[in-house]
Amino acid sequence: MLLVAVCAGAWLGCSGEDPIVRTPGSARTREGLDALAAWLHDELVSKDPSRVSALLLSDEEIDAGFDSDSRLVLSEQLRSERRHVAAAVAAWGRFAGSRYTGFCARGAAALGAGERGLSAPTEAIERILVVGTYSGSEWAGWVRELVRTSEGFRLMKLPDDSPREGHPELDMWSCEVARRPGEGRPGRP
Repeated sequence: MLLVAVCAGAWLGCSGEDPIVRTPGSARTREGLDALAAWLHDELVSKDPSRVSALLLSDEEIDAGFDSDSRLVLSEQLRSERRHVAAAVAAWGRFAGSRYTGFCARGAAALGAGERGLSAPTEAIERILVVGTYSGSEWAGWVRELVRTSEGFRLMKLPDDSPREGHPELDMWSCEVARRPGEGRPGRP
């Protein structure tokens, strides 16, 4: 089940940025998801527990974006997730020093107030495959349940799919929006 959070007030400009998933398939969506995946890569492979923990929704973000019935459940879920930060740091930290090379996203959507416990509209991403290169080998790992808040995108839960070299999705590549490794990024080699 995908749950989402929002900033208090207007959806557009919540984090000072325009929405990136309002028009699936657009160049703006692809570029925005590419930048998001690059940021997730950097945070997750940092080996820094505080950076990985900061990816999760805060209690304030839950209070600002959800109806009262959803808040208690979400707060408890995130308390549980915070107990697993060390495991996520260990799994993703194996690829510290790697270079971000691409992404594969599924389920990127704009959701309205009232959907899934929301108190206002926001953006959500069901999952995004973060791809990198380390010591000449490609690796990848899924990050699930991303949501847009006043601070940008946050996670509802830590990645439960450990990143690994030769991830099967690198061959299947069944994405709604993607940038394959080797395609190059806009404005970068």
